[in-house]
Amino acid sequence: MSNENNYEYTEIVSSMLESCDDLMNLDEIISNLYEQKSRWEKKSKEVFDDLLKGQLLKKAKYSKTSLAAVIGCSRPTLDSWLKGIIPSRENMIRIGLVAGYDLNQINELLTKYGFYQELYPKILSDCVCLFVINTYNEKRCEQYRRILGELEKSITDNSPEEVEIDTEYFGAMVSDIEAEVELVKFISENIGTFKNTYHRLYAYVHALFYGAEDSEKSGLFGIDGMYANSPIYGIADEQKWSASLKRAVSEIQNRKWIPTREKIISLGIHLNMYRVDIDEMLRRAHMKELYAKNVFEALIIFITESADLEGLYDPDEDGEVSQYALLNYAYDILNKYRKYPEIERFFNEITRVDEEE
Repeated sequence: MSNENNYEYTEIVSSMLESCDDLMNLDEIISNLYEQKSRWEKKSKEVFDDLLKGQLLKKAKYSKTSLAAVIGCSRPTLDSWLKGIIPSRENMIRIGLVAGYDLNQINELLTKYGFYQELYPKILSDCVCLFVINTYNEKRCEQYRRILGELEKSITDNSPEEVEIDTEYFGAMVSDIEAEVELVKFISENIGTFKNTYHRLYAYVHALFYGAEDSEKSGLFGIDGMYANSPIYGIADEQKWSASLKRAVSEIQNRKWIPTREKIISLGIHLNMYRVDIDEMLRRAHMKELYAKNVFEALIIFITESADLEGLYDPDEDGEVSQYALLNYAYDILNKYRKYPEIERFFNEITRVDEEE
């Protein structure tokens, strides 16, 4: 197997990163991943060119203005997609609906070309999308936007505490809904499930904030749970967290956070988490674990694995774990790769903090 072919296999790339102990070797890995990413982005752009320009603007005879109106985006946003910018997950779903895609096609669009998670029935918007795909043959995006908008305005939480429902079974129940009135009733009866889509993630992160048993493996709290009684906002201020990351903490505490992948990773770095902790947060957000073939996430894998080997998670002679060690180490490594756009973008989330003498 050639070295170039090795980069086609996620497990091999992950193993390379785990065993990498030299920055020159890391340079080679990241360079090869970026070349592969560039080739894949070219393919993705071709797919969206065909979808937007070929299928929708040309064959379906939308104008740019009318297509933007149907999708529910601005004309400049549409123009950015036509220039190669990948749409958000929500907009990608809407584009798929306008194109008349079925469930498998939308999931492929999300996972293969957008690197997003596939449709998940316990997310309210995804549930509506699944209903629309199963029910309507025309004007799917308009129906999706209308139904979702009406539900978000009218649904109130008068339901009892959520009863855990198997996701596959829940999805089957959604598939059986044939009329809009049934959908509204179903969502009303299960609003607790929709509102608690991320409850396992909330519980896990809350435990990390306050040092509960669920966080015993987290470097932030060390062996003795050194920050168990420390207000998370104190750490946020000392580490100079971004306003959006502080807002995420508040929303987690109020069970209102809609997590994004990058924000979960940012939270993991700021809270001194091991790779296993970050992967666990991603799983609880119904996302895949850190992806070794993504340039940014490959660096996060290297940072967390090498930080563990360097002992940055370990207590010092006083039994304390530095709350800055992983953050500063991540900053120094990522700073070397700021030429890559996705790394530069992450620098809005991270600040190097000088430790007090």
